[in-house]
Amino acid sequence: MSTLRARFNRMFAGGNLELVRFSFYLLFPIGFMYYFGIGLEEDIEKQYIAQLKREEERKNMPQTDEEWARLLVQGREAKLQNMKNRIMMQELRNRPAGTSDSQSN
Repeated sequence: MSTLRARFNRMFAGGNLELVRFSFYLLFPIGFMYYFGIGLEEDIEKQYIAQLKREEERKNMPQTDEEWARLLVQGREAKLQNMKNRIMMQELRNRPAGTSDSQSN
């Protein structure tokens, strides 16, 4: 055991110990930041972009009651038109083959 200790003391005598300590003090934080920081830029970038998109959407939202009412009316009209189109498509599918509008008149 004493030979191992003596060998250790000779190996780290003088400036060698300082070099090892300096390397440890320098490389440990760098290694820590590298290990835990990988992929962090993408996460921050995604979060930042999502925040910008939310702000952009807020800017595009209607500001007055009249704009909200116009948007509501447009939505209801689009929904009504969509329902009419679906009903017409169902009627065309349910119509027997070989009949057309010209024959029924």
